[in-house]
Amino acid sequence: MIRNFTKIIIKNNIRIYLSDFTDNVNQVLAYHKYKPFPNLILANAIVAFSPLRFLYESDNILIRIESNGAIKSLILEIKDENIRALISNPNIETEYDKSNFNSIPLILGLGDNGFLEISREVKNNFFRSKTLLAKSDIVTDLAYFLNKSDQIYSALINDVELFDDNPNVAKKAKNVIFQLLPNHTEEDKIWIEEFIKKYEFDKYSLLDYEKLIDGKLLEIKQIDASCWCSKNKIISTLKLLKEKEINDLFKKDKNIEVICEFCSTKYIIFKKDVKYD
Repeated sequence: MIRNFTKIIIKNNIRIYLSDFTDNVNQVLAYHKYKPFPNLILANAIVAFSPLRFLYESDNILIRIESNGAIKSLILEIKDENIRALISNPNIETEYDKSNFNSIPLILGLGDNGFLEISREVKNNFFRSKTLLAKSDIVTDLAYFLNKSDQIYSALINDVELFDDNPNVAKKAKNVIFQLLPNHTEEDKIWIEEFIKKYEFDKYSLLDYEKLIDGKLLEIKQIDASCWCSKNKIISTLKLLKEKEINDLFKKDKNIEVICEFCSTKYIIFKKDVKYD
């Protein structure tokens, strides 16, 4: 069963994004092999931010969290139908790494002061917005961003759990986003609030939760976790350096090793590859 999709549902004057990104989370975690707690943070970020590809209908989105927390920063990029993500400082160990790491509050890694910035390209127009972290738990931070920056009432819930005996693999990684449509009424907002209270998201399978929503399924979208790095892109970047800087890079060796920070792919670059045309 493929677990990297978003179902877009309409219920009255509410648009609902119901997602399962377990496969994508597992792909990214396999790239990085972080410690349990940074894995949990990254998994929650992937699950919360990936549906933005469909909320914004944008092919290029950059999500960035900068904070005073141990992670320092978190980056998630969406390009076409692919995502990639990383944490700048993943070397975080806790006393719960061998057990109960799923219950660690994310604020302990994200810190209590920082911002969420989202940049996106829509039809060759670029938009960038930034808000302060509201609660440092990712879902509240994104809901606050959507409510304040986009002026859209939004409610988000994540349900992420890593396997106790293998924190590099997610047992489940799902998300739901409720958004009011422009012609909404106060009853629609009340329905969202009451529905969330009555049906706890983590107690139901995605299929059962969809049945409880009892809305109209508009479409099913898919997004994959796949890095778009390449040797040619690295060479093009190196060619932006001055000739002296290139010579300094290859001063001791005939080649250099470049490792993609998103997927850990290793590239061997020779000096002749970056010679000036």
